Amino acid sequence: MNFELPDLDISFERVVIKKAVDFNKTYLSVGSLIHGYIGNIERIQRELSLLYYDLPNQTDKFIFIREILIHIAATKGKYNEDIQKNLPPNKAHAQRMLDGLNEANDTFDTFTHFLAGLLIKDGYNLDKNAFTYQENWEIQNKVDDIVSALEKIQAGQEILAKEFDAMKLKIEDEFKSLKSDTILGKKSFYQLALGKISSYAGNKIADGIFDAIKPQLFAFFATQAPHLLDSLHKFLN
Repeated sequence: MNFELPDLDISFERVVIKKAVDFNKTYLSVGSLIHGYIGNIERIQRELSLLYYDLPNQTDKFIFIREILIHIAATKGKYNEDIQKNLPPNKAHAQRMLDGLNEANDTFDTFTHFLAGLLIKDGYNLDKNAFTYQENWEIQNKVDDIVSALEKIQAGQEILAKEFDAMKLKIEDEFKSLKSDTILGKKSFYQLALGKISSYAGNKIADGIFDAIKPQLFAFFATQAPHLLDSLHKFLN
């Protein structure tokens, strides 16, 4: 007997991402990870493992861990930034805070190692071409910078606002989609990003949009892919 699923608009990725977001909110605050009771990390790891192994396929498992890793990297970055900004003038007090920060970073790194271990056990190869979790977090921020800059651009008088807004939204979606593509590794990821930009070369409206966000685009490539800056410059001029 053949059974055909109805054509429903269901995104299973959204379901998995929601599971990860809910887990982050429930278990992975700074208070839980850094200031929780003894044994709390092991309990969180057990709960996470149960959710992870209950997912039906490799894709869902990767998406779940990816969202957790992004959250951990962002939380670690924000926590470090807050501590550094609020160091007291008293050197002894400041040193105690820095010692505590080092211990907190050890906890973040240990949890990150645990998450990476789940992927490795399931056959993922985390090679040198892969982004570190800090690099992944920085990429998310750079993409957000590009999208934010795009949202602020207004159409000039010579371009119909409707056509301009449609093109701008299309380009925004192109960059937002990159957030999920870091799994490709650095080389393929940046080639993909450059390819997205080059595909619009010669389009008058797109050229104007890219011209307005040049600083954000060059910042996006400069850190990890400086060898592509010449190519980027050619596409933007």
